[in-house]
Amino acid sequence: MGGTDSHCLSVSSYEITQNEANEMGGSMSDTVEVTWDTSFGSSGCENAFDIRRKTFVDEQGVPYDEVFDARDKEAIHIVGRINESAIACVRCVDEGGGRWRVGWLATHQELRGKGIGTQAMRLAIKTIGEHGGHEVVLSAQGTAIEFYRGLGFEQCGASEDLPSGFTLTPMHCTLKN
Repeated sequence: MGGTDSHCLSVSSYEITQNEANEMGGSMSDTVEVTWDTSFGSSGCENAFDIRRKTFVDEQGVPYDEVFDARDKEAIHIVGRINESAIACVRCVDEGGGRWRVGWLATHQELRGKGIGTQAMRLAIKTIGEHGGHEVVLSAQGTAIEFYRGLGFEQCGASEDLPSGFTLTPMHCTLKN
């Protein structure tokens, strides 16, 4: 697999601060447009990987080798950009038999709570369906369980405490074809 497809979606209106606008290379406005790229493999995802590293390694203390692994090379990466700057990403891995695993959903710290993660997940689910997927699974941190429930996911097993101190809850949703 190779290449990039671009999908343009508008984010619901929200105000950004001047600092946010400056970081993204733009000026203040009430509406910000996010361009979504779907990349196959890890090529071209470097600045998206910066968002993932900042979120999981720097902010949450997850070991680097847990956050980045060989599956990045075989995954579909969905990257949200504003003015060419990556502001969100999510990874989709084909586990075979129509089952896909979504993980490492990350949004720029200044832009959380504005619907960008929801858009990333909806595009991930749509992309998985377009690739023949019929089930999406993920491991949710405790603080994200309600977020994923709002997207149609249900718990499908016992929560697991990891040595890093995080608790992950397995969740899944079945895609409607």
